[in-house]
Amino acid sequence: MAVVWHRTATGGLRLGFEAQVSHLQYTRSQFRVQPEQPKPRRWCPADLMYRGPPLPNVVGLAAPDAVRRIRERCPELHCEVIRPNQLRTMCYRTRRVRLMVDRYNKVEEAPSI
Repeated sequence: MAVVWHRTATGGLRLGFEAQVSHLQYTRSQFRVQPEQPKPRRWCPADLMYRGPPLPNVVGLAAPDAVRRIRERCPELHCEVIRPNQLRTMCYRTRRVRLMVDRYNKVEEAPSI
């Protein structure tokens, strides 16, 4: 900062300060507001699809037999037996198979991932 005398419009003098910005190396473009760039997509529903072998038809089998048959064909899958009116999580997992059983422990719907 430098102290400078400024001449006023009426002919008087007034004391002022001037910033010495010659040593700064900023350009005008650095202070412009840049347009916001779109964020890259983090996931895609197609990335979450199950791409393993098809699940066997287990409708009508007892739950332990259905779990055994699914694990024989797809050993990487985790089987859950869901009883009537049982609560379940809504999180999406591509390696989980849900078997809906009736009160007699028989699979009543086709397995879903």
